[in-house]
Amino acid sequence: MVQLQVFFDNQEVELFKDESIVLTQSIQDIKDIQKVFIPFTQTFNVPASRNNNKIFNHFYNFNILGFDARKKTDAELYLNFKLFKKGKIKLEGVQLKNNEPHTYKLTFFGNTVNLKDLLGETKLNSLIGLQKYKFTYDSSTIQSLMTGGLDFVALDGNVNNALIIPLITHTARLTFDSNSAVTNTDTIKNINTSAGTSTSYGVPLSEFKPAIRLYCIIKAIESEPSYNIEFSTDFFSRSNEPFFGLYMWLHNKEGALLDNQSAQSQVLNFAPLTGQVDKDGVFGGFGNKSFESSIDEILKAKKYDNSKIKQVSRHLTVEVTPSGSDPYNLVVKKDGEEFQRFESLTGTTENGQSGSVKLKDGIEIQDGVYTFYIESEAAQNFTLVVGNRIKTSQGFPFGKGPSEFYLTGTTSIGTSKELSAVDLMPDMKVIDFLTALFKLYNLTAFEDDNGIVQVKTLDDFYASSTSAHDITEYVDKTETVTDSVLPFHEVDFRFEGTGSFLANNHKQLAAHEWGALYERDKTQTGGTTYDINIPFEHFKYEHLFTSNNKVESTTLSGVQYGYSVDESQSPYLGQPLIFYAAKSATNIRALNLAGTAGVTINTPFIPLNCIEKGSTALAGKQSINFNAEFDEFSLEVNPTSLFKTYYETYIKDVFDPRKRLTTLKAYLPMSLIYSLNLADKFILNNNEYRINKISTNFETEKSNLELTNIFETPDFRVLTVVAMNCVTADTTNLRADTIDVRADAGCDNKTTLPNISTGLPQNVNNNPQSVFSDTNLPVTAPTLAELQIPVGTSTEVFFAHQITAAGKIGGKGNIDEYGFLYATSTTNLSSTDDIDTLKTLSGITTVAFTPSLITADALIIDNVPIQKVYKKASLTHPASLHYRFYARTNTKATNTKADAISTAQLVSTNASTVSQYNNANGDNMVGIIGTTGYISQNNWNIIMENNNFNKYGAEDQTGLVLSNNSNPVTEATAKQIVEWFSSVASPVANTYYAVSHTFKAINRFGADNSSVLNFSNKTNAFVKYVLFAGAFPVIMIKGGTVTGTLVSGGSLRLGSAEQDLQSTS
Repeated sequence: MVQLQVFFDNQEVELFKDESIVLTQSIQDIKDIQKVFIPFTQTFNVPASRNNNKIFNHFYNFNILGFDARKKTDAELYLNFKLFKKGKIKLEGVQLKNNEPHTYKLTFFGNTVNLKDLLGETKLNSLIGLQKYKFTYDSSTIQSLMTGGLDFVALDGNVNNALIIPLITHTARLTFDSNSAVTNTDTIKNINTSAGTSTSYGVPLSEFKPAIRLYCIIKAIESEPSYNIEFSTDFFSRSNEPFFGLYMWLHNKEGALLDNQSAQSQVLNFAPLTGQVDKDGVFGGFGNKSFESSIDEILKAKKYDNSKIKQVSRHLTVEVTPSGSDPYNLVVKKDGEEFQRFESLTGTTENGQSGSVKLKDGIEIQDGVYTFYIESEAAQNFTLVVGNRIKTSQGFPFGKGPSEFYLTGTTSIGTSKELSAVDLMPDMKVIDFLTALFKLYNLTAFEDDNGIVQVKTLDDFYASSTSAHDITEYVDKTETVTDSVLPFHEVDFRFEGTGSFLANNHKQLAAHEWGALYERDKTQTGGTTYDINIPFEHFKYEHLFTSNNKVESTTLSGVQYGYSVDESQSPYLGQPLIFYAAKSATNIRALNLAGTAGVTINTPFIPLNCIEKGSTALAGKQSINFNAEFDEFSLEVNPTSLFKTYYETYIKDVFDPRKRLTTLKAYLPMSLIYSLNLADKFILNNNEYRINKISTNFETEKSNLELTNIFETPDFRVLTVVAMNCVTADTTNLRADTIDVRADAGCDNKTTLPNISTGLPQNVNNNPQSVFSDTNLPVTAPTLAELQIPVGTSTEVFFAHQITAAGKIGGKGNIDEYGFLYATSTTNLSSTDDIDTLKTLSGITTVAFTPSLITADALIIDNVPIQKVYKKASLTHPASLHYRFYARTNTKATNTKADAISTAQLVSTNASTVSQYNNANGDNMVGIIGTTGYISQNNWNIIMENNNFNKYGAEDQTGLVLSNNSNPVTEATAKQIVEWFSSVASPVANTYYAVSHTFKAINRFGADNSSVLNFSNKTNAFVKYVLFAGAFPVIMIKGGTVTGTLVSGGSLRLGSAEQDLQSTS
């Protein structure tokens, strides 16, 4: 039988024995063609057992804060302990009986659904990755962006022309007149360079706004820290020109960029205020440009372990100190949107007032990413101190006081104005942006086993699988329902934004929305209309004809522009505008920002609705019209529409009168359930079907299927040949020049057409039983862990890792192979986690090991880890290698594979063999009064305690920690301390070194104090230093044997007038 296991946040959920759990899978429902679907279960119940109450944090008790049912949590479904689906579980609620919790209600969702949950309500202007797309707003930069664009580095490298300024005006209409008598008016600007060079000609540069590649927005979404999302490169790639060529106009208000708006500068370079240390570990969300507050992350701090939190309050203060006396404004944004604004400030202020504000009386904040901006008309520098306070209300244990932390950052307002793409972004949610692209190109998405969101066009998705499964023998044929497919007779494709002057004019003249398509099934009389609306603006552009003294010729100028006004020719905002861009071959005349001088813009970027200029008739140049519209630049009809390329195959298939939707029940074998791809085909009674939807009940093992029939277009040439197998003298369907029949052709009676009256096969069981005889044994992966990497020399480096637990085949432990994969870069090494693939990639070397029976039994039976260290020699300094360690439970053809592989590690050669510090028995580290120590810094002290390293941003490891929160030691001193412990010269940060000797504590008089600390065994002991918050040195020692009162609590203050450490070996 099939046993289902549900894991919620890596914890197994206890299930009712008789609970039915039904999983529904569909990639795109033929009855709702614009929606992309993901696997989900019907709501199912689980018992409110002690285990489940712990998992869901006693959700029934609203006095306990900790479980947020508004969010979905990582989950996995297993069939017979074999991973089946990854996704999310949402807690729908809890049922009480007799005031006691009885049942939790859960729903499982497949991974792709987390796009909406992950992105939430955040908008494009909150994407941190867009902050780097900046430019100086002056005449020379605008000219440069109109002719050459700006390149920026995205996640995958440099993006050419990432930011441009296209020829789209916010108010002015343009003309291309060669006569000097045609000068500028208030509304019309003459851009012909032949007309004149005075300020009476040319379009003001203030009419233009920048645009950004949509590709850069996708990469900014991928780089957003809180999203942790990666898209495949099937569609979102540089090589896919129909997508890569698209831009979005950075237009978020009517009129000019800086009308009624001061220059705004973001506060950067945030760091803890001098002497500040996050000792409670609750302020981990600050970065260089922002501060993030998350209640979930706060409650993970050790400070709140075993606490019943009832309420968490957070407050914020912002102190601003300007370098001058000119007025300024302070703007606080939350998730990219304005949260607080304080205007007309002068001098030092705190939360907009001249006096100080106590943190507890500060601005109350909620979850979000907070950024800070200064607006000022005058050039001056600003220093900000941002205070954050967290206070909890809780039950036992008491005494958890508030936590406070201060950050400082700076910004400057210069004489020139710097603008950022993120501040100019149209008002659009990230999820709406992605949804619009999915509708535009008929995309579908699913998350693969590596966590990558695979994005493909629907045609490409169905073409990605050639597998077909004959399910005839598994079908319950007592009841099969065949219906017509569509409840509607028309599908309308349109853009929501067609209110600009020329697009609106097109609708009035043509009685047809610009770029829209109304696809009708002319054979169907009933049904409704299905609308697919794209939330983008769609301009109709104007290709200017040349004119002379207002007399227009038939000669095209080569200049096309966009006109962002409404039907009354007033400035128009509309929806976010997307377009293609190309370089005009014609120069235009413009005026600088001050309007005091004319400038020539050589071959500016012009907007297009087609991927490039030139002839479009039958040329295959992709447009962003759904209809085969008249192309504005070439003045030809462009048949390569969005519908033609991305929708026609699917919609024509749906509207075909032969199309049917068949509903049936089947008992599918487990091997098929495991491996099924929704792009696969099913074969039923010798007919092919596509999967529309499949719902599987894991208790009854029955699947409800919705299938749509697949039919191929008949090859009439083949049928003609069949019909003409016996050719007679009076045949009329052969011509004299035919090449299908030879002189020696005979009468071929071997080919017969099928008899269409043949009935269905009768050897099909009415009620088949579930079949699992072909099921492989479940295989689990081994468990890996890091191992201390030995320090390299000038000619060799070391790889090190360990296997701490074997995998299993069925219920038996097993390990078949392990080893290292190494390369000089991570390009191929980190491209996949599939070991077989990695072994075949260029530049990767495999070092494989087969464990002996003794080694394998020690791991499987006695739990003795397999620790492997490999030396790569014969290197020339400087040299660096990247390596990954892998282990394989099973390499045989029988049963499946279950592999484990580490992330890539970097190891490098050292300049020379390290020199050892000669730490003889009895040498002191600090040098208390009257003795000589190893540390050269004077008048310093440091505190040693037993603590967890994650308090200072390192790994989850408990050991000895040396730090000073109020008066940190220098990094040079931290290096010397590590040298004293390790005898290794010039250590580097974040690198462990083996402890070279034992040591003990002595008091300030030199007397033995080993009762407080005695480090008596250096076996497996290592030391390193880290720079906490990028600035404060902290020394950490793990391993070895440590005794004394320090282990269980308290601290040891080390310093020349305090206490010291003395070597004992």
